[in-house]
Amino acid sequence: MRFQMRNEPEEGASAKMEISTKKEKDVMYVQVKEDIDLYNAPFFKQTVQDYIKQGERKFLINLSDVS
Repeated sequence: MRFQMRNEPEEGASAKMEISTKKEKDVMYVQVKEDIDLYNAPFFKQTVQDYIKQGERKFLINLSDVS
């Protein structure tokens, strides 16, 4: 399963963020691109929490494309 979403900032906000996820075996892979800032950090947190609520327990979060 692959999932991709993009968080576009509201006017006056500073950063865009793109999150892609895929599950392989029992690991949820989360790829974050562009920026995480005070505006969109709650969006990232909610995404991970939603997967935890669905029963996911193992994550590999790749932040190598975050500036």
